[in-house]
Parts: sequence; structure tokens; C-alpha cells
Amino acid sequence: MSADIAKKAEAEVRDQAPAARPAPEADPAAAPEPGRCAEPAARPCAEAPEEDTLPGAPAAGAPGGHDPQYLPFAPLWTPVIERNLAMLLEWIVADMRGCLFAGRPLIGKSHFLLYAKKAIPPLLGGAVIQLWSFLGYACGSKEEVLRSLLLQSGCRAAAARSPSVLLDRLINHLVSAAQSIGSRRVVLLIDELQELPPDMYPVLMSIVSWLQTHGLVPCCISMAQPEIQERIQDLHDQAKLQVIGRFFSQVKRFDALTVDEAIETIRNIEAPDAAFTEKWFPHLRDIGWSLDRLGPPLQASIDELRAQKGLAQQVLIPFNHLRPALKFMFRMLANVPECQEGLTKEHVLECLERTGYPQVMCHYVATEDDQ
Repeated sequence: MSADIAKKAEAEVRDQAPAARPAPEADPAAAPEPGRCAEPAARPCAEAPEEDTLPGAPAAGAPGGHDPQYLPFAPLWTPVIERNLAMLLEWIVADMRGCLFAGRPLIGKSHFLLYAKKAIPPLLGGAVIQLWSFLGYACGSKEEVLRSLLLQSGCRAAAARSPSVLLDRLINHLVSAAQSIGSRRVVLLIDELQELPPDMYPVLMSIVSWLQTHGLVPCCISMAQPEIQERIQDLHDQAKLQVIGRFFSQVKRFDALTVDEAIETIRNIEAPDAAFTEKWFPHLRDIGWSLDRLGPPLQASIDELRAQKGLAQQVLIPFNHLRPALKFMFRMLANVPECQEGLTKEHVLECLERTGYPQVMCHYVATEDDQ
């Protein structure tokens, strides 16, 4: 990328951004209450799937279908997501250059980034949000890293061999996206950062640096497995402050749901007027049943599993086990005759066992901070 091109692009961003279409203002109704993070105007659990419908396929949730969409494909709200989204927004508005969440597998880290991608623009009044992942991509060279980022950004012009050409195309792509919405803020959501070798960090650093040169305000929010903590400690030991400042200014733990948080997630699906039960299980609504009734048997089933495993500590429920367990429960409520008045502890326990949770629950023991 030549200096003339960079200078010209920077001038264009500075000149055009104020005159560009103003970013939509955040809905006042969505403003956060004290101590509570605001949410998108439409709650994700009520949204339709984003994917296009296949020709001739029945609509999601069509009566008689074998796959009723009790839960949408769109990201689902949880208390853990709300808590960490509030932290993420604090980092962004404070112009932090880079921060990290680290957490155990299958707890919903990637799900959180999908939720954040949808939630950030309306909450900030507009921003360019780019979600990248290093899982499954070759990352052994600068060319491979830049090519994967270009493809994930929706730019197919990734056949060049020169790293400088690939970098130039990626920067131009992000600058154009910022110009199109009149925003200077670019949020890079990076998943599975532990898969990127440390000697490839300068590639990300160069992206951030060029975005700043173009008058934009980048922020890298990364997600990784717990083993990245050792790598971060090595960076501190080697005093690599440039890398630490750009990616690890703050490192926070992202964890699974407590039982109470799982119950709150279920209550949120129901909505205040029991609309979920009314739609899917009208026969249960007629007898006054709602999803709130799942709380006690869920707690009892977790207590029984803890007793079976000899665990004195409280345990957490990974999101990627809770979601399929809920769908098993909903299918029972719809199809099993003996469940037509609700679910018992035994039913909930069976659903948890179908997800494989009992075999891994010892790996999700809560610490003192979680309890």
C-alpha cells in the first residue's frame, strides 16, 4: 500500500464521513437501565432466522413439521450474554484497542459474538462490525491469514500472493464499509484467537494500524480457550507491550450459566404474557402452565446429578448443552402423552442425559466467583 494511496484514502474518509448518511440513532426505549445493559430493540429470541428459506420448504414452525423451530436460529439472550455485552460496550466506547474473553469449551462464546454482532450497531448508533474466526483456517503465513480474513469479510478478491496487496484490499474493504454508514468506529470480533500463532500477531497489528491511519477507530474484541492465558503470560514475561496493548489490555473470563441463570434464560423465552406456551403448547396454557414451571425440576435434576457424581460444589450449565436440552423438553411437552401436564424431574434429567451433560459436568464446576 503506497503512501499516496493511504493519504488519499485517509482524506476521503475524513471528508466524506461527516456528509455521509447519518448513522441511525439508538432507540431511547432501548437505553440501558442503571446497572443493566440495553438490548436490541427486537429481542433475538423473537426474531426470524436470517437464512433464506429453501424453495418448497415449509415455514419454520409449520404445524406437522418434523423440526418445529421452538428456538430461532438467531442468537438467544442469556444473562451471561447481557453481562459480558455490557463489559464489551464499555471497552468500545472507552476506545480500548483490544481486549479478550477466555472461557471453557461449549459455553457459548461464539454464540455471544454472534449476538454482539447484531446488538452493537443499534446500541452505539452505528459501527462497522466484522466477525472473524481462526478455527479451521490455515494460519501459517501472512498470506494465509490475510486471505482468510478477506474471504470472511465477504471480499472474494483474495487470489493475490503478495501480503501487501492482500492487506491493501482488506483495508480498502473496511474503509469503504465505514464510509457507507458514516461511522469511524470499526469493531473487529475475533473468535478462536488461540488458533493464531503468536508470530502472526503482527498481521492483525498492521490491520489495526492502517485503520487508524485512515482516521478510523478500531477495537479488537477476541475470544479464546483458557490455554491462551499461558501465551499472554509469556508476552508479559517478554515485555511485548505492543501486542499486549492491542489485544490483551483487559482479559476477562467468560463462563457457563449458573442454574439460576439457566432458569432466567427460560423465563425470557416465555415472555411476560406466556406467549411461547400459548403458541406451542396451548393445552398446557389452558391449565395455567408456563415455562416458569421448568425451574424447579431443572434445579432438582442438577442436584441429583451432583449427588451422583459426588460434587459438593455448584456446577454450571454450558449453553451448548442447555439449548438442545430445552429442545428435547419442548418436544416432550408436544409429543409425549405423559407430559401433557408438564415435566417432572425425571423428564428433565432424561433431556440433560440426551445432551451428554452428565458425562462432562465435572469439568464445569463453579468457582467462588461464579457462586
